[in-house]
This record gives sequence, structure tokens and C-alpha cells, in this order.
Amino acid sequence: MEKKLIVLCNEKQYEVTRIKEEALKRNIRVCVTSTEAFTEDLLTGGSFLLIRSVTGALKEAKEIAKKAHARGLAVFDRKFLTDKFYNKMTAYEKMKKAGFFLPRVIKLNNQTIHTIKKEFVSDYVVVKRFIGKRGKHIFRTKKDKLKEFYEKLPKGKYLAQEFIEIEKELRVIIIRNKFFGAAEKKSGQWKKNLSREGSAKPTRISRKVKEACEKAAKLFDVDIAGIDVGLSKNKIFIIEVNRSPGFKQFEKGTKKNVAKEIVKSVLKN
Repeated sequence: MEKKLIVLCNEKQYEVTRIKEEALKRNIRVCVTSTEAFTEDLLTGGSFLLIRSVTGALKEAKEIAKKAHARGLAVFDRKFLTDKFYNKMTAYEKMKKAGFFLPRVIKLNNQTIHTIKKEFVSDYVVVKRFIGKRGKHIFRTKKDKLKEFYEKLPKGKYLAQEFIEIEKELRVIIIRNKFFGAAEKKSGQWKKNLSREGSAKPTRISRKVKEACEKAAKLFDVDIAGIDVGLSKNKIFIIEVNRSPGFKQFEKGTKKNVAKEIVKSVLKN
């Protein structure tokens, strides 16, 4: 019986094209749709639903996931069948509670600026919007300029994180809670986003880093995770757990076939 993969994505992505290529090699029919274009008829004959970027349409994506699940399709990420979604602040709190090493973080507002200036040791502060991806809405500023910087930010909720020097930054791919591969992120910028100007270089990582990444993916119930890791003074800093990771530069730099591994994982389930 022919299998059908439905990919839900609200952006035009290299990753979706690659996943489609690998699925077609295995005689899997592929249908790509957005939350806006989706109709329930697309689920007819479907075997799997893979959800990529749905920023701004989380509620709609969750409804689609539940409809697909009710019709017997395997859903990736399965977390769309739950209400376990986190912004950067709630994710920080969850990781802190789970025992991960993290720099100090405080919700940023006019009342907390004095505390940040007084208690943060570093001369720099990293400012992050509660909701953002691919390095957007993440800034670094001098601690003594924080008030002026904050007043110029677009409206929204932000956190302030104490800046730490990172000796080596990694992107680690975890699929179904198992380590797939790692790359060192290289860039001339302090933000080493692979989706922007960053490049990936093959690297070996320790068992402790692997285990920390697997633990983080499991903690957030993410099927396909791109985990950003900072190594600083023998400490492992989980910077972020990306649910729908970009992997163009990762595949280019490491020669590892992420799309193939995703499709294999989908077929197993």
C-alpha cells in the first residue's frame, strides 16, 4: 500500500525540499501544505504528518495534528498533540529545574534593570524576546547601556541573560531522543546562527555532551531537535532546543544526510 507523507509548513524551506526528495526515493507520496491552505481532504490516504515551521499559527497546527491523529496518521512532532509548548523564559525555567547549567536570567522590564546592572557580573547582557527563532530578536548590549537599549526595543516581552564567553558552539541533531550528529558552528559574528552567516564544521563531541542533548530533547518532548550548545570553562550550556531545525549548512558541512534520517525515523513510526 502506498504511503503518503503530509508536510505542514508555513515557509518555503530548503529542509522541506530535502525531506520530499528523500521520501520520494522511498516511493512515499508527499503533499506539502500550509496551515492556511490545509483542508481535511488532504489527510485522506495519509500515513504521516510532519510539522515544520508554523510560527503564528500554533493553534491551527495543533488542530490539524489532532485531526490527523484521529484518522490514524503518525504525527511528528507528537508534542502538537499536547499543550507542552514553551517560550524562551518558560524553557529556561524548565531547564533550570531539570539541573542544566545556565547563565542567570531575569525577566527584563523597567523594574528589573537596576537589579541586572547591580548583580550581573559580565559587562554585557544578552537580550532575548520571549518568542523568536533563527537568531531573530536576540541582542547583546553593554550592561551600563541597558536602560537606553530597552527603551528602543519593539514592543514585546523580553528576558535578560548574563553574557558568558563561549569557547566552542555546537549544533547537535537529535532524532527521536537519539544522537545523530554534531557540528561546530563557525561565524565572525557573536551569534553563530547557521540559518544566517554561520557555517558548520564536522566535530567530535564528548559522551557528556551527547547525553545532555538527548536529555534536553526528551525534556521538551521534541522528535527532531536541533540543539545549540555552548562549551564554556568545562560547562555544557544548552543554549536552545529547536523543534524544527534548519539543516542546510549542517548537511553541507558534515556531509551527513539529515533529511534521509528524518524520513527513516518517520517510517519506523
